[in-house]
Amino acid sequence: MSSRSAVLRGVVWCGPVLVVEIVALCVGLGRTPQRADDEGTYVAQAWSSLHSGALAHYTYWYDHPPAGWMQLALWFGATGALARHQSAVLAGREAVVTATLAATVLTWLLTRRLGGSPVAATVAAAVFAISPLAVAFHRMVYLDDLAVPWVLLAAVLVTARHRQLPAWAGAAAACAVAVLTKETTVLVVPFLAWVAAQRGHPAVRRTAAGVAVPLFVLLVAVYPVSAAIKDELLPGAGHVSLLGSAWFQVAGREAGGSVLDATSDTARTLASWWSLDAPFVVAGLAAAVLATARQRLRPIAVLVLGHVAVALRPGGYLPVPFVVVLLPFGAVLVALVVEGGLRPWLRHDRRFPRSLTRAMAAGTVLAVVAVGAFWVPSATQGLRWLTTADADRPMRSAERWLAAHVGRHAVVVVDDAMWLDLVRAGRDPDDVVWFHKLDSDPEVRGRTDDGRTVDYVVTTVSVREDLAHLPLVHAAVRRAVLERRFGSGEDRVDVWRVARRTGGRA
Repeated sequence: MSSRSAVLRGVVWCGPVLVVEIVALCVGLGRTPQRADDEGTYVAQAWSSLHSGALAHYTYWYDHPPAGWMQLALWFGATGALARHQSAVLAGREAVVTATLAATVLTWLLTRRLGGSPVAATVAAAVFAISPLAVAFHRMVYLDDLAVPWVLLAAVLVTARHRQLPAWAGAAAACAVAVLTKETTVLVVPFLAWVAAQRGHPAVRRTAAGVAVPLFVLLVAVYPVSAAIKDELLPGAGHVSLLGSAWFQVAGREAGGSVLDATSDTARTLASWWSLDAPFVVAGLAAAVLATARQRLRPIAVLVLGHVAVALRPGGYLPVPFVVVLLPFGAVLVALVVEGGLRPWLRHDRRFPRSLTRAMAAGTVLAVVAVGAFWVPSATQGLRWLTTADADRPMRSAERWLAAHVGRHAVVVVDDAMWLDLVRAGRDPDDVVWFHKLDSDPEVRGRTDDGRTVDYVVTTVSVREDLAHLPLVHAAVRRAVLERRFGSGEDRVDVWRVARRTGGRA
């Protein structure tokens, strides 16, 4: 088949999935889920990179490599997304939707490269595109969402049958960009190397590895080398450091608690994934276990199961978007395992007795029907909520109230999801304080006299969850009166007017 025919065939099969995905992602994109603090951070850092050349809107402390928000900055600069949207986070979500569409195409290609038929590839792409679990995360500005297309590009390249030397070099570069976008994707790299070792031609395998491995190391090394040039590689007094921040991320963060404790952060994170799409979670795990029996799929299966083991490890910290990198691989395994169960029967494979192929086919069909019976109503309900609810209304209402009732020179402590919107509306960046920085940034503490000159605190779910660990923010709220409340429940946004004096609540 010519390359043009192959492209046309891919468009015919994958095109309708992309159309449905665009609808699922874009309808209500700015309404649900409610903007999160992390989203605002990455968008503000992208804005800072674009407008001032700084890596962050505050002191950059090497919490994550900067390639993710640099990609956002490129999108903002190339498309003018910030000018089109009143909400800066919505402009960032637009970029993530574009990255997700690319990831869907790559999911289709990877399924084909791993031996799946066009039908199986389309099923994998569709599951990845419209699972409520996937849609919920693909509507948010997480670095993981920006890293996944690079991971999938690397996976597609390492499964190339021809021109493996340039393909492996491209895969190494894609892996490096993924790691510099979200550092946790380094966990995927060994499994992609396993795939490459399986599929590499003996005549070029050693040469290709000799090119790909040094290229990956050199590209990733740009990050620590740049830190060393600024004397910020090693911990020391009076400055941030890459290694110090890395140690905090790996071992210094508060543990999420046991998965067996329903009140722990780990259990709540897992429960949120489960509530969004339990059938996909079950099907993905089952497919991963079954796929370990197939040599071609074993690296991907172990990748998924290994990430699950990391997520469930006792005493560890589980990031909420950790599941994002597993979504395309889970969808691929589900499609290929189902097709693998049906293929001997469909093709009348003579290596197996007819009774066995019929039993395999019957079992596969029953499993698909059982999961589908739960998945269709669950997915329909989840997608309906995502496309019709307006969880962000309290935050938009709070921003409008601040614009109408709070003077521009008042010092306001806010969730980072609001920070850039308030700055773009004309407030001085020094008067809009990201709540984390009131306690953690010495410059902000000095500028606000340890929070005594704060006029307002706006509390969202992110602020309320961290309040016990932020004594200055907590003290400001304790001496404040509730000025306005927008919404109710977890999504509510409260505006507190702070009395500029010490002591009890005003």
